[in-house]
Amino acid sequence: MYGEHADKEKIFGYTLEIGNSDDYFWPPLNRIFPIAQINVLSNMYHAFVAGEYVKLIDPNFSQEYFLPGDNVELLPELKNKGLATAYNLTIELSSPGGFVTITNGSVPLDSIGARSMLTLISPLSFTILNSAPVEQEIPLAFTIYSNGSLMSTDTVTVIIGFPVMIFEDTTNNP
Repeated sequence: MYGEHADKEKIFGYTLEIGNSDDYFWPPLNRIFPIAQINVLSNMYHAFVAGEYVKLIDPNFSQEYFLPGDNVELLPELKNKGLATAYNLTIELSSPGGFVTITNGSVPLDSIGARSMLTLISPLSFTILNSAPVEQEIPLAFTIYSNGSLMSTDTVTVIIGFPVMIFEDTTNNP
C-alpha cells in the first residue's frame, strides 16, 4: 500500500462501497442495521481468507446414480482458500432432508496448507433408505470446523433414481 517495501511486506488496501444511491455518505439511522446485515457474509469471508478458509470443492461420490438401499461413500475434495494453513479440522456430513442414514458422518483432518487442495482418504458415508421415493431430491450438508469453530457449510443435492436419456450430445462436430 504505502511506505517502504524493502523491509516490510506489501499489503492490499480497499474499501467496500455499501448501501445504495439513496443512502449517500451518511445513511439514515433506519438504514444502518439493514446495510450492516447485507454485508456481514462478505466481510466474514474476507476476514477468513486473510487466515484460513476451507471449503468443499467436490463431494466425490462413489457412484454416479443413487437408488433406494444404496450405501454411498464420499471422499470430498477440499480447498483452503486462505493465506494460512488450517489446522485441527473436522468435516461433518448430515442430511437435513431425511431419506438417508449417515453411517460415517465425521472425519478429523490434521491440516490443509494455505491455498492448497486435499482429498480426504477416510470416507464419509450414508445409506439411502429403501423408502426413499424415486426422483426425490436429498440435500447433504458438509460442515467444516476449525478448532471446534464453524468455518463453512456447503450443501449438495442427490436425486434418487436412474435417469432415462432422451437425447445426448457428446460432440461439437456434426
